[in-house]
Amino acid sequence: MKHNVSADTARGLSEQASGSAKGVPSSPSRAFFLQNIRGRFGMMISQKEKELARTTDQQAIEKLQKSIGSQKDKLQKFEEALENIPPQFTLSELVYTRISKEQNKKTEREYSDYVRPRFLMFLADKFPAELKKLGICDHGIKRMKHGLDPADEDRAVYNMTVDHIIERSGSGDWGHDQELDESIHNGHRKTYKVNHFSNLILLPASIHDGIKNAINEVQELPNLKPGDTSWAMMMVTRGRTEAECYMYVPEDAEEQKKFVWKHQRRISNEIYQIGVMAGQLTSECRIFQEYEEARKEKSGKGKKNGVSGKFNAGEDAQRVFDRRIKPLVQELLDIIDSVEERIEQNRQRDPAGMEECERQLTGALQRPVFGPLRSQLRKVEDMTGKSVGKPLMIRRRNLLEDLTGGHPFDGKYQPRAANSNQPKKAPHPHKLDHKRGGFKK
Repeated sequence: MKHNVSADTARGLSEQASGSAKGVPSSPSRAFFLQNIRGRFGMMISQKEKELARTTDQQAIEKLQKSIGSQKDKLQKFEEALENIPPQFTLSELVYTRISKEQNKKTEREYSDYVRPRFLMFLADKFPAELKKLGICDHGIKRMKHGLDPADEDRAVYNMTVDHIIERSGSGDWGHDQELDESIHNGHRKTYKVNHFSNLILLPASIHDGIKNAINEVQELPNLKPGDTSWAMMMVTRGRTEAECYMYVPEDAEEQKKFVWKHQRRISNEIYQIGVMAGQLTSECRIFQEYEEARKEKSGKGKKNGVSGKFNAGEDAQRVFDRRIKPLVQELLDIIDSVEERIEQNRQRDPAGMEECERQLTGALQRPVFGPLRSQLRKVEDMTGKSVGKPLMIRRRNLLEDLTGGHPFDGKYQPRAANSNQPKKAPHPHKLDHKRGGFKK
């Protein structure tokens, strides 16, 4: 894709994406969309209210009241969304061509494991001034340079989400066809067209959920079958500047405060992130190996009797190692430290809650993803001569032994009393030396 999806191009590009779909009728007007949505909801609510007036069964009454309330709530949110569309965006008619759930999962997996972190890196490299205007601090931008979600120094995460302008679920041929994305730094992987940077935009979750999704949800798009096509009305960036093609840029500080904030830290959320980060790190280790093997095959160097010889990093592999693998290892270690520390701080105040958190932490550290992760990290260590993954695996094993009474991989969580006199272990010296963390030449 050569052109960003914006108000000027969205319609034409969505028609292009519909590709092999059945004949697409001409687009209805924006006025028709609005009239149709309001009329359809008004009719559904009226019919259910008439049915409610005739019903005497209490269970049926409650069911109808719930349905009427839900329909009215959707319509109200839709009307509020229309009134609160930020100046950067407008409504645009798009062709929505449904893809199968199985294919949507493939595009989602590629997006999560490979595309999304690189899009965050791209934004941090290219638009740091606009990110600051958005309200993200220097520490958050630094995290984005490593493909991590923006957060402040206290680990409070900004309410940002990366959104597909032409939706993955309605991307038609773009959800099936892959080609190289010229925006990805030295990318060698072909990606689904729907996942190209030109179809992505960074939004505050308050705009994504409260405005864009509120408009999408009243249009019955999930009822389409794979291959079916329909016109839809969606919120699309005007693309007035290059930055606005890729991210929300508030008009002023007042607008920024209206939509941007930070999420309250929760122990359960950080525990969930352990599994997510472990999966991402596994993927990055595989990408690192792909890049390095491709370089070796191209150069004909680096192999001796079928075994890797002295390692000399190519630019792509070096970038993955420095800006993804090392930061992800450190992020995992930091999250584990944070969870353990916060459980300890809250143990006496909320013993039952912290016991549940420890049980969740045990489950997270025993997730199957850590098997492939250990294997992939060892391969990276063999290729680089650096024990980048060793501190993480030692930390995980020691904590699991503590939580399971010495049986880290087949034991269950062993609850500890809130007033336990068990001595606290010394901090783990796991911090990576990034200055000396390069490749062995």
